[in-house]
Amino acid sequence: MNALIREVADDHTHAEQSLSVVSDSIFSHVDTTTRIAANESVFNKGTFEVKEITSLKEKRMWMERFAKEYSGRLIGLEPVMFGQCCRYFVGILNSKEAGYIRIVDYTEMWSKYYDGQVWNASDAFVKKAYRNQSVLRRLLLHVINNCNVKAVRLETARLQSNARYYGSLGFSYAWSIGDGDLSIAVLQELESAAKVRNDDPDD
Repeated sequence: MNALIREVADDHTHAEQSLSVVSDSIFSHVDTTTRIAANESVFNKGTFEVKEITSLKEKRMWMERFAKEYSGRLIGLEPVMFGQCCRYFVGILNSKEAGYIRIVDYTEMWSKYYDGQVWNASDAFVKKAYRNQSVLRRLLLHVINNCNVKAVRLETARLQSNARYYGSLGFSYAWSIGDGDLSIAVLQELESAAKVRNDDPDD
């Protein structure tokens, strides 16, 4: 996996009628209890560290790299993508910048259903030379373990074809949004709140 879906600014809609496409079936064959063992066994490919970047120039550089290679539906680089609601992290493999991940604060939109911070992993990019070296996985684990990331947003087809990958990271429930080509997957600790939210006719 080399990219997550780009965040669509201020789009909080979801399609209840399409929940069955993903929600109860996609992770049914994935044993999420093996997550810890799976995560510990893949990190044998050199030294790796994660740093947060705050420079607008650096943020824009990574977003432009992502936009250049991403094959899905994109929107322009909106100012909100570089605002306080977003954080950027760069993965450094063997002292070389290998990729990045951007996370977005969704706490307010979840506040009715969950008492705690909820950040969403919105997009990521790994340079070609560093792919298949667990860079994205390590970035995801960093933001999950340290930054209250409890959800990812990506294409439904990509999620379905990589259910085992996301299941091994702890994601246990997902639903499609919009016209069905995008999905949100959440960690097990957010699953109950997500089901209540998706059943709420006022949301």
